[in-house]
Amino acid sequence: MIAGTHVYMCDRCVAQVARQLTPRRPLTPRQPLTRRRPPVDAVRCRFCHQLRSKDEATSVGSATVCVDCLGVMEGVLAEAEQASRPAT
Repeated sequence: MIAGTHVYMCDRCVAQVARQLTPRRPLTPRQPLTRRRPPVDAVRCRFCHQLRSKDEATSVGSATVCVDCLGVMEGVLAEAEQASRPAT
């Protein structure tokens, strides 16, 4: 389970977001955002609260998630999975 400000997302929903954003995800890490005017079709990510173009975000249920937050979520879930494996 991933928790944000007044929003929670289960592992299955994170996987669904990843499937929906895969065709739109950049192959290389993005540079930090500079202050710029948000696009006309902007939507607000429920986790980071940044305005993003519809190409950089998707919705699952009532939660809108941007590409950058998805990357953070995937990292958190990967670390949690690795930590839960028994030591060899």
